[in-house]
Amino acid sequence: GLAIECYEKALRVEFNLKDIPLLESQNFSIVYKEVTVGEFTVKLIAYETIIVLPIVAETINDGDIAKMINQLKVAHYQAGLIFNFKYPKLQWQRVIL
Repeated sequence: GLAIECYEKALRVEFNLKDIPLLESQNFSIVYKEVTVGEFTVKLIAYETIIVLPIVAETINDGDIAKMINQLKVAHYQAGLIFNFKYPKLQWQRVIL
């Protein structure tokens, strides 16, 4: 039940301890009909190909999965992991395009 930033930092530490390559704060342009209409930042990318989305919520819901799918499509990645840190036992969901 801590702030999401604490879990993001903890993931960074854990990935470093496990020698998991990690990209941080990568920006991606949102393009619609060849026109850039916005931008978003992915805070954590493991192995240069897997978007990692930490959340603190009652459960991983359809909105979280939709957010991951949108990020994967815009970033042109195929795999993502959603980690929910709300409870003592980690809840997680793998999303594959």
